[in-house]
Amino acid sequence: MENDPCSEKQLLDCIYELRQKIKTLKQEKADLEILLEITTAHGDLVEAQLQKSYQQLKAEIHERHLAQMKLQASQEHLQSLVGLLRQEKNDLELILETTIEHSNLVEESLHYDSIHDSLTGLFNRRYLDTVFPQVLNSAQKVQECLSILMTDIDYFKDFNDKFGHKAGDIVLKLVSKTVQDVLRISDMAYRYGGEEFVFILPNTNLQIAQMIAEGIRLKVKNLQQEYSYNFLEGITVSIGVAGFPDHGNSCDQLLQLADIALYQAKKQGRDRVIVVDTSNANLF
Repeated sequence: MENDPCSEKQLLDCIYELRQKIKTLKQEKADLEILLEITTAHGDLVEAQLQKSYQQLKAEIHERHLAQMKLQASQEHLQSLVGLLRQEKNDLELILETTIEHSNLVEESLHYDSIHDSLTGLFNRRYLDTVFPQVLNSAQKVQECLSILMTDIDYFKDFNDKFGHKAGDIVLKLVSKTVQDVLRISDMAYRYGGEEFVFILPNTNLQIAQMIAEGIRLKVKNLQQEYSYNFLEGITVSIGVAGFPDHGNSCDQLLQLADIALYQAKKQGRDRVIVVDTSNANLF
């Protein structure tokens, strides 16, 4: 019986078992197809999302690139503005410096004009009124002598009438220059008015003042030898001398006494130097 073919029942059982396996395999195949379909569908979704993310990232990169270009352009524009502002700052500093220098020059020019006579270049009478009291006060404090020369060009009105005011201006300039050549650095020369001049000689006694006055007189008298103008022939000056402390201790007093000495010089024939004599009772 062991070598007998399978019984019919066994064969049926075997067929049934095979059918079950086939059924199981079909079910597994169906499940796999469903799973494959789901996986395929999910893969498309992921791919679509990745594509969308890629596009967004690409757009962001582009925006960032544009933003970077704008930032770079802004930086270049800012650097250009900084350069312009720096140049404008330098220009303004130069203008300010020039303005200050110009203001200083204008101020110096105005100050110079305010204290000088425009024709002769000597100090003017207004400056004499300011400086003389200070110089005299200083001399009084240190007990130093001080001399005053009051000078007048002789016959100047007649000269102007004969040669004209332009020639008269030349004479005033040349006399002023001549006086400055004779005076020392410490001496001060003022145009007192018209053809009159006042010279202040600090720390100078009457003897030395008279010598300086004589030097002025002689040099003016020889103007025609130094310059080629024929009308300079005969130009002379008269000079009156007064001094502190010998003759007075106030500006007005010294100027008045020097003027009196000048008057005496003219009265005695002009072209001379006279030191005031306060012993003369007819002075005042």
